[in-house]
Amino acid sequence: MTTKTIMVALGGNAIKRADDEGTAAEQFANVYKTSRELVKLIKAGYRLVVTHGNGPQAGNLLIQQEEGKRLVPDMPLDVVGAMTQGQLGYMFTQALGNLLRAEGITTSVAAILGAAGLAVGLAFQGTLSSFAAGLMIILFRPFKIGDFVTVDGNSGTVRTIDFFQTDLVTPDNRRIIVPNSKIYGSTIENVSAFEKRRVDVSVSVSPSADIEETRKQLESALQIEGILEGEPHCVVLSDLSATSVDWSVRVWCATGDYWTIRERLVNSVKHKIDAAKIETPVQRVQVTNR
Repeated sequence: MTTKTIMVALGGNAIKRADDEGTAAEQFANVYKTSRELVKLIKAGYRLVVTHGNGPQAGNLLIQQEEGKRLVPDMPLDVVGAMTQGQLGYMFTQALGNLLRAEGITTSVAAILGAAGLAVGLAFQGTLSSFAAGLMIILFRPFKIGDFVTVDGNSGTVRTIDFFQTDLVTPDNRRIIVPNSKIYGSTIENVSAFEKRRVDVSVSVSPSADIEETRKQLESALQIEGILEGEPHCVVLSDLSATSVDWSVRVWCATGDYWTIRERLVNSVKHKIDAAKIETPVQRVQVTNR
């Protein structure tokens, strides 16, 4: 049976109510009252994700800072937000942890989420860590559905993005499910981020090949269908060694046409090199008989 996930959103004024002074005892009492209701849902078999605001708590802390800034340095608003999120996360993890243990329920509790739905790290782990990372992915959009990406060592087209995982489809039609915590904690390469891409084809010719003739033939290979007009298509002499002279043939194309244009460019380069009878390096293996 699939465990259903419920998101519970609490305002900061549910923890510090309008008629409260805002003491720690009052806020703990309100957190415990709310947590007792949450435990009922957990006992019913639901998986919970609890979010909370922190407006009243941040406001109180700012007043405290204003009154005490002659004695201690005050903190900027973003730090105040993080401090009060930490406070509320601590209160909820304590209350839920204690109430669950009293019921004989052993499950992990992690504090997540910040003001205006921004994920703030406290004790992310397991599923909740993936949820927090998923929220960050949805908010900051490093990629979208349909983009071709490489994440956590996996490459594919993004099929779905949810709070806990991202589904990729590989070019050979395999489905890869990547936990969002793995994605947001690693380097993300988004191949589809821009409308155009540069195609680079490396070409090595024999050191005896004429430089100017080689350049002429490779530049003529740039004339292929589908490349973008007005872009700096070029041929670059990239390296020189005892066994080869290395060139890079570069054209720009629409991102969606990358592989088609690459194949056309390789084909064009091959035909031009062969037609001009430009020698390419031959790998030699010397065998010594002792």
